[in-house]
Amino acid sequence: MLLIKEISYLEAWKKDMQQGRNLSIPTLSSKAAGLEQRLNAGVKTVISAQSSTTKFDQECDLVTQVYAQAALIYLAVVVSGNSHLLPEIRSSVAKALVAIKALPAHLLIRVSWAYCVAGCMADEAEKEEFRKILFSADRAGYKAGTMWNALDIMEEFWMLREHLNVVQFSDKCAWALAMDSLGTKILLI
Repeated sequence: MLLIKEISYLEAWKKDMQQGRNLSIPTLSSKAAGLEQRLNAGVKTVISAQSSTTKFDQECDLVTQVYAQAALIYLAVVVSGNSHLLPEIRSSVAKALVAIKALPAHLLIRVSWAYCVAGCMADEAEKEEFRKILFSADRAGYKAGTMWNALDIMEEFWMLREHLNVVQFSDKCAWALAMDSLGTKILLI
């Protein structure tokens, strides 16, 4: 969560620099690289510790992995924009999807933000997988709460993405663009 906060600071810094017309791409890249290294190191630590923990700890680690992959996606979007085709985004979306599918259905509501961030960057083949996760949990009787809002945001962004000029040249993250388009602000926690 602290790294997600730092990424949001990086996003704000980038916007300030752009407005002042003095954004240094090498500085942005350097700051982002440090955050990415810390996120990847954390993921490796969580994965290596998983085999020797309790079921509760394993579930917590899965939630952590989902958030870490979403944070990597967020970082890539801040640095490079809303293209779901970037290799680092493709990799993180795939890893987030695996971790989300591995989560017990009762924990899905705990990853609404991460589900939304990863889902916005889903490619055509992954979109249905993101939908199935939520529909399966709903059919099984689990309360999905803000997950429905997340899916609405994802669906809106996927529609917006078809109009690349709107998305590609925006300085806002995918989920913010979708919320603006829907005329709403949703806290996905």
